[in-house]
Formats: sequence, C-alpha cells, structure tokens
Amino acid sequence: MLVLALLASSLAAMPEQAEAQGRQTRLLGVWNGFNEHAVVVEVNNTSDSDADLLLTVQTSAGIALGAEQIKLPAKGTQHVALNKYGIVDNHGTYVITAANGGGSLEDISGLTVFYRFLPPGSVEPLEYAFAIPFVELKTGIVAGIYNSFDPSGGVNPVFNWLSVVAPPDARTPFRATVQVYDQGGTLDTARSFRIAGIEPGQRLDFPLGHEQGQVVGIYRIVPDSGTYPYSAFLSRYNQSPDGGFRSAFFLESVSGSCSPETLPASTMDPATNWGEIANISSETAVVDVLVRDQSGVVRRDEQIRLAPYSQQHFLLNVDLGSRNLGTFSAACSNPDAPTPLLVQSVYYGHLNSQTAPLVEWAYASQATESLADAALPAVFHAPINTFLGAFNWYKTAAGAV
Repeated sequence: MLVLALLASSLAAMPEQAEAQGRQTRLLGVWNGFNEHAVVVEVNNTSDSDADLLLTVQTSAGIALGAEQIKLPAKGTQHVALNKYGIVDNHGTYVITAANGGGSLEDISGLTVFYRFLPPGSVEPLEYAFAIPFVELKTGIVAGIYNSFDPSGGVNPVFNWLSVVAPPDARTPFRATVQVYDQGGTLDTARSFRIAGIEPGQRLDFPLGHEQGQVVGIYRIVPDSGTYPYSAFLSRYNQSPDGGFRSAFFLESVSGSCSPETLPASTMDPATNWGEIANISSETAVVDVLVRDQSGVVRRDEQIRLAPYSQQHFLLNVDLGSRNLGTFSAACSNPDAPTPLLVQSVYYGHLNSQTAPLVEWAYASQATESLADAALPAVFHAPINTFLGAFNWYKTAAGAV
C-alpha cells in the first residue's frame, strides 16, 4: 500500500494557511533532489477563473535553473516535474507568480511531492513519498521535536534534517541561533549551533539527532531579528538495514500555542499512533490531555506537568485499540500561561498485524496555528492524487462544544 505522507495540520488550520498565502503576490516552495528524489510541484486553482502563472526554479546557491508558464483552468490542477531542471544531488527553492507580473494569488494553492522509486519490477512502486505545502513564512522563535529512534526497533538512527529557508526577496541574510535540548529539557551546548547567514532565496540543511545515534529532544530557532520572515521544517528519513528507506515525512517548525489543539488519531491499517507534546518555554507547563474515539467517547482525560523544554509521548493504541479512529488534544490548564506547546500526532503503519513493529509507511498531523477565535470559510479545498495507487482519505472531526 502506498501512503502519501502529507502533513495534516490541526483540524481548523488549513483555511488560515491558505488565507495567509492568498495575501501574497508570490508563492514559495522548496525542492530536494538528493536521495534520488523525483520532485513534482502540484498547483491548484480554486477560483472560477483561469489562472496564468510563472514558475521559476533556483538552487540554494542562487543559480537559476529555468522557468515555465503554467496555465490553470478554473478549478483545475497541474503537476510540474522539476527533475528536468537538473536538480539531482542539489536542493533549492521555486517561486510562483502571476505571469503578467502582478495580481493576487489568493485562489492558488499547492505543494511539493517527493518520490523515491524502487527498481522496476519491484512489488511496490516506491520506497516512500511525502509532501510539503507551499512555504508559510514566519517571524520570531519557532521550535520542533527531533527524534532519531527507529520506530521499527532497528539499530540505524532515523535521519533528521533541519531545513531553514530565507525568502528570495529578503534584503539581508538570515542569522539565528539553534538551541538543542535533550529529552529531559537540558540545553545541549555542544550540539547547539549558530546559523551565520542564509542568503536570500537560500535553503540550508543541518543534521539534528542522527549524528548522535538514537536520541529525542526539541530544538528552538532564535533569530537575531524578531521581524525577519523565514521558514523552517524538519524532515525524517527512516532507513532500512539494506540501505534503502522505509518511510519519510516532514514536520513544520512552529511557534506553539497554549490554546486547545485537536488532532486526528488513527490506528488504522494497522498503525502505531503516538501523541506527542513538548513544552518549548522556560516555565513548567500544566497540560490537559484528552483522547476521544470516533464516537466522541473519552478514552483518556488526564493532567500532566511538563518541565521546561521537555516532552511526553502517549501511545494512543492503548486508548483506541487496534484499527480505530479518534482525536488527540492538549491545552494548557491556564490558557493565559506563557508556556507554548508543540502538539503532534505521528502514525507508523504496518503491512499487517503480523509484521508489526516493522514500519511500512509513516506520516504526521501537527498543530500549527490556533483558530479558536477565527471565522472559518464556507468552502474547504483539498488536493487529490491517486496516481501510483495512492489512497486518499479526507479527515473531518467535530470539535467539543
């Protein structure tokens, strides 16, 4: 079974991301031609009018690789393969603008899909596939969880690569300090490092975890300037003993929130599902944790204390059992407390119950921004791609009233 490991944001976060992108006159994406990736940009037009766009590709060194025009019919989609631009063993960014040089892109959305193919004649077409939405620029401190433990129980650490991107229209290089904390929340000064400068349009990748073996912890990116817009994310690659790969997915670096965040939970197909919470502040966090099954029945309701910069993981299979659905949520007991949390739900799928814990695929859902006080749009849009036999599932849930 092929599972496209596209990050699923918090249940209400996707509309805000699309709205934030819509205020821009250009859209920014990332590509990675390492690891024999086939890279495809999926561009979607959700409006009732045709769109005429220009896609420009460049390396992280600022070398222009080419450009092409994209003509999208109303409600249409187009896939653009980037390998024709000579991206092998390189990485960089691309920019999408209106072909006439101006105009809003409020109805344009999309993502970049990365495929690692198996040799012809293999039982399955791919080792893995995952997707990264168009880049959403942020300011200030962002953070994330790194985890190089092999979910299959093997001896090889999972590769964790932290990517940091400066937008092409920035006027100065991006500079920051990356603070790395161990599982207990202690600052690891030896592993923390300085980003001396990322030039406009450049993307740099840094190893984060696997160089130390199998470890887990959090990282914080502290920019020199709190107003500089940038993007950051973590990619995880689970290597198999034969040198191939079992799975890959990405996690966005986020600012965190103390507001209630509800994420999908699933042990379907079957899967091992971990709910993960991290405290990215210098204050102890008191957190209310709630797990419900697909009927809304509460399966876990507890309060935990998280020391500064520490984290706790919950095996949701204990609450939901095998092949079940539900939700996983976390919130600060005091929503006004200055203790932002990272909340994510990570799924490790198995071929069948007999092959567990061997991982066949993996993906993650992640709380990005809280929309508790935001008005939701009347219409939602989601991309569909069933090529290569991929399954598509659209997840919905009703929040607590």
